[in-house]
Amino acid sequence: MEITSFVLGMLTIIATFISMSIVAGLAKINKLNKQLNNLSNDYERDLIHLHRIIDEKNQEIWRQFENCGRDVTMVEKTLMNQVDETRRYIDSRIDKLRTEQGSKQILKG
Repeated sequence: MEITSFVLGMLTIIATFISMSIVAGLAKINKLNKQLNNLSNDYERDLIHLHRIIDEKNQEIWRQFENCGRDVTMVEKTLMNQVDETRRYIDSRIDKLRTEQGSKQILKG
């Protein structure tokens, strides 16, 4: 009977250690699950934040692109006006030169 009591005591101690190991393992699993959920929530929050930032930057780039297009159009109009003014000035100088040459020919002729 002593051996039976000894074996039952040892089995009880082994069962207790196994039970404690199972409980400790489940506790660690629950802790890791909570950490995983927190990381997942943080990831989703960061992802939404990044999407918002990307959208804002994209809109800012489009606004700058449109402003750049307006600036190019304005510069183009300014250049065309300057070319037209230069052309008119050159034409007036040429006309003046022709009239001066015509009057000199009349005087000679």
